[in-house]
Formats: sequence, structure tokens, C-alpha cells
Amino acid sequence: MPVFWCCRCQTPTATTTCGACGRQTRLLNERGRLRPVFAEELELVEQWTGRPLVEPAADLALWRNGRDYYFEGQRVASVTGGGWASTPSLRVRDQELWRTLHAEGRRRKPATLRRTLAESVERLRAANRRALARLEADAVVFLRQQRQAHPDRRVVVSWSGGKDSTVVSLLTREALCDAQVLHVFGDTTIEAPSTYAYFAEFRERHPAVPFAVGLPARDFFDLCREIGPPSRVQRWCCSTHKTAPLSNIMRAVGDGRGVLSVTGLRRDESLRRASYAPVIADSKIAAQLMVNPILDWTEFEVWAHLLASGEPVNTTTVLSANVLGEGLLTPPLPGPTGLQSPLRPSGQAFRGGRRPAPS
Repeated sequence: MPVFWCCRCQTPTATTTCGACGRQTRLLNERGRLRPVFAEELELVEQWTGRPLVEPAADLALWRNGRDYYFEGQRVASVTGGGWASTPSLRVRDQELWRTLHAEGRRRKPATLRRTLAESVERLRAANRRALARLEADAVVFLRQQRQAHPDRRVVVSWSGGKDSTVVSLLTREALCDAQVLHVFGDTTIEAPSTYAYFAEFRERHPAVPFAVGLPARDFFDLCREIGPPSRVQRWCCSTHKTAPLSNIMRAVGDGRGVLSVTGLRRDESLRRASYAPVIADSKIAAQLMVNPILDWTEFEVWAHLLASGEPVNTTTVLSANVLGEGLLTPPLPGPTGLQSPLRPSGQAFRGGRRPAPS
């Protein structure tokens, strides 16, 4: 599904007509790939490229598709290069728009940059209210149908702390009218620090939600020293630190009847997932029947739903590696003096979960 831009409300929409002002919108891209840009990302881009995108860094001042940044619905700059052995750079795509963004020759900043985060989220919510309501209604109906079709299986939410699983958590609890649906978190023990901070914040915000946490039997770095780090050829970490712990949990909570595991899988995440079905009998975890209520949602639709809900945002999902290049945002590696990252500046830390706006 495509994503559009309302030039009057200055916000992205999922429809050809803005739900807030009723005006025709302009196409941004055909695949619905658009995500909000938060201050953490702006600060990191400036730190690595030496050029600020926005001064001062502000949430939702820009939106991003891949490595392209958009201001008021137009591509203004892109990040190029970057990787394990090189640093990225910032390339201006529209000089006039860049000057507008930085208020060059103007007494005041553009109105878009003067908005508070809450104002930006409210505009997004208003412009997409009907579209999001339809998506939510369809997902709720689907979940209720699957619950009725598999009454003996225990419903669990497969929760990772990412944007997709957080949206699925909201939808599942609404569909089942149950605030105590079990959530299963596969803790590899090497998640980003902000994911653990977000996990704690999520539990504090939703104290009724029970969690079962799957932990690996062996320490990741001990195994790296014994058999070498995981690679494309030998991806042992998926089995030891994800599949095995989750299999143990699913067998235990399924109590011989199996589980109905609600996931945040989406088709547009990869070519492999593009062929996934709404309901999958998992070949890796025998006790699990996977149910995928947001399988056909776009990246933008997930972000719009999450922001409109008022839920906190895990900053790990904000800092995707495709912006600055692999190696700059990857977890630290074991080194002679402890955990090290080859390119990350010393002292740099990821911040924890953060609430974008009141619901």
C-alpha cells in the first residue's frame, strides 16, 4: 500500500484524501515505507557525518524512507556510504529546501519545526484516523476468528520490544478483551540496552500483562570463544539463543494443547516473509501456531498506529542500521578489554524507551 503526504496538514497519510482536512494528498512512495525520525537519530547522524539535519534535533521534524530524509513531504537529504571500515556522509538533495529547513535568510523557523511532538502526533492521528480504524477493526476481527477456530490453544503474544510486536500487543488485548494475555519475550541476553529499558517501562505501564522470559542455556560470548562467532554460514545463535528457549516456554505454557502465538511479522520486511500466510504452523517450534494479524500492514501504518496510541517507543527501533551502515549500530563485540564496538565513539550509549505523546 502506498503512503501519501498532505501538503496542508504537513503530515503523512495512508490515503489519497487527508482524514483531517479532506484535501487530496500527494504520493510519496508506492510501498508504504516511511518512518518517523526522532531526535536520537538526528543526533547520531550529526555525530557521524558532521552535519546537522535539523538544529536543534527535534522529534518528527523529518520522516525517512530507507536512507532518504523528507521534510514537508519532499526529499531533502540522504545518508551515503558508511560501514565497518568507513564513516557515512550526508548529501543534500534539494538546496532550496535545505535552506528552508535551516531557516537560512528567514527570521522564523518553518511552522513544521515549531510544532511540539504532541502537536505533530495529533496531526498524524487526525489525518489517519479512519484508515487506522479500518486496519484495527480488520485485525481485531481476524484475531477473534482465530481464537474461535482454536479454542483449546493458549493465546500468547510473541513480544520483542519492537514497534510491530508492541502494536500486536495492543491489538490482541483489545480483540480478546483481556489485559492479562501472556507475553513471551525471547531474551538473547545480548539485546540492546534500550530494549531492556523499554521492557521495564512496558511492564510498568502495563502491570497486568504477564511475561514469560526465555533465556538461553549458555552465555553467548562463551560460545563465541568456543566455536567462533555466528556467521551467514554457521548461524548457531538462532537455535541456541532464540528457538530453543522459546520452544521450552511454548511447550510449558501450551500444557500439551499448544499455543496460538500472535506475532508482528509483516510481508514487506523481506522477500522470504512476502510469501508468509496469515496463519502458519511453525516448523521450528512444534507447539506453536503462528497468527499474523498485521501481515499486510506497511511500515508507515505500523508507526502511525503506534504513535497514535500514545505508547512508548523503543529507541532501538528508531536507530536502524540501514541509515549509517552496518557496523555503526551493531552490538558491541568481545575484545581484550571487554565489550567493544569497532567504530562507535567511546561513551556513546543508547537511551531507553520513551513516550512520544499522551494518548
